[in-house]
Amino acid sequence: INDSRTLGTYDSNTATLDEAIFEENKTFAANQTETYYFVIWIDETGEIQEDIGDFRAVIEFDSITGGLTSTVRPLLTTYIDELYNDGSNITSVHIADDSSKQEVHLNPNQGLMKVDQGDTYGEEYRYYGATPNNYVRYNNELWRIISSSKVFSSESDTTGEQRIRLIKDTSIGNYATDTDSTPTNNWVDATLMCQLNTMYYNDTITMCSNKTLTSLNDSLNTKAKSLIDNALWYLGGATNDTYRGLYADDFYNMEKNNPAYGTDPTRWIGKVGLIYPSDYAYAADLSVCKKPGFYMVDEDYRVELCKGTDWLYVNNGDQRAISPYSSWDGAAFAIYNDGSVSGVTSLVTTTLIVRPVVVLNSNVRVMGGDGSIDRPYTLGVRKSS
Repeated sequence: INDSRTLGTYDSNTATLDEAIFEENKTFAANQTETYYFVIWIDETGEIQEDIGDFRAVIEFDSITGGLTSTVRPLLTTYIDELYNDGSNITSVHIADDSSKQEVHLNPNQGLMKVDQGDTYGEEYRYYGATPNNYVRYNNELWRIISSSKVFSSESDTTGEQRIRLIKDTSIGNYATDTDSTPTNNWVDATLMCQLNTMYYNDTITMCSNKTLTSLNDSLNTKAKSLIDNALWYLGGATNDTYRGLYADDFYNMEKNNPAYGTDPTRWIGKVGLIYPSDYAYAADLSVCKKPGFYMVDEDYRVELCKGTDWLYVNNGDQRAISPYSSWDGAAFAIYNDGSVSGVTSLVTTTLIVRPVVVLNSNVRVMGGDGSIDRPYTLGVRKSS
């Protein structure tokens, strides 16, 4: 490429991780600016070429005299780990003040909780409290970080990757879980699953081709779609006899290990889902919210100490969760406006608030921002060589 703007060239017919120096020994005067153009191309071979893989470049500027030096931004998972381990005093509490229950570790300065979920799922970080700085600019709108945890991409994946789960800050509207003539809480076959993973994600799922889908008020743009990928979601449910007495860790184990309704699947591979009941339960300040299942007869306690300290609570309606009610095909879990969590009274045909949840790729990096609502994190994908 010969052009007056060409400042340097690096010729290679093959993508490489080797460093390429475009310019060196350049001296900048105060307030001097310079514009660089980088062109990446794929050679024409005259044959059919399969478009696979990713093309990335990391452009760095290094100074030998103490001037401006660029740095490769950290992985978002690494960044959250460092936030939690910022040197603040960590408060460790047992759920419900019961030493036989799970112990969680709280960094109140960052609004981050560390939870050990055992050998299979490992340590995870969750944002908790009423107003944590977990805002992200995603899809040109505000989303929030639920957790950084080990995520599996398929049933055969035995290692998993540390990945970030996001939830849209506001609802995309009120929708039912299923609107078929014989409604079901089987997420794998639900109308809402099809709406979120076809119309919202703009994908094609064969099993959804025969469903009548109501249009949605929103969708993911191309960049937003490039930052997420398939994840393994868990569809374990609870019965009428158990769900009212569940704590955050109980909900978590229910989702991972319990059966769904009848012979319905307990796993699903997909891109767009909903929150789990455990997400809502862990998002409260567990140092003060100590009642089981968020099903409380003491309204003042619920308002002040549980839903009042839970950033996932919304005060303008009831919101849908992904987990089924395992004793009846006609109900699925929801988080109610009064702060409680229920499965038995939440009919799948009832239209409730829907806030999509996605799982970021493991290589997504934080490019800027501080997580506040005014300066949300911005995201990108950069790999260093």
